[in-house]
Amino acid sequence: MRHIRAILIDPFACTVTELYVDGDNLAVIHDLMSHETQRVMEIEAVKSTTLPPGEFVYVDKNRDTIKKPERFFMYPGCLQPYAGKGLVMTGSKIGFLASIVDLVYVETATFFLEKVNEGYVATVDPWKPESTSSVTIYPSSRTEMLDNNTMKINISDEPEKTNDG
Repeated sequence: MRHIRAILIDPFACTVTELYVDGDNLAVIHDLMSHETQRVMEIEAVKSTTLPPGEFVYVDKNRDTIKKPERFFMYPGCLQPYAGKGLVMTGSKIGFLASIVDLVYVETATFFLEKVNEGYVATVDPWKPESTSSVTIYPSSRTEMLDNNTMKINISDEPEKTNDG
C-alpha cells in the first residue's frame, strides 16, 4: 500500500480537502469520488493549464449520464465545469503519485456550481438530499394560514365534513 497525497474537490459538500489515499487501489479512489447520488466506476484525467506537468484533475468518466442533483466544480485552466467530485493527483505510467499542488491555491481557485434550468449558478451551500416523500396539502376546514406564511394543520381521526353529506 502506497499512501499518496491527493486533493479532493467535493461540490456536494462544497469543500476542498487534502487527504492521503492508497495510490495502488483504484477501488478506494472510486469510493472516495462516489456520492450517494452517483457511483463512480471509471475515472479519467483532465489536464488543467494551471497544474504542474504530470498533475491532473481526475473526474468521473461517466459524468455525462449523471442525474439530479447536478453538482459541478470549475477548476482554473479546465475547459468546462465537471459534474461530481474531482481528485487532484499526479499520474504516471507506474500509477498515481502524490500531488504537489498547494491546497490553499486549489481552495481559492475552485468554484462550486449547481445546474439551474439550462445554466449554472455558483454555490457555497452544501447539497441537501430532496425529501424522499412529499405530501401536498390543500387548504380545507382543517387548515389555517398563519401570519408567517405557514399552514397549521388540525389532525383528527374523524373524516372531514363536506357539503355533500
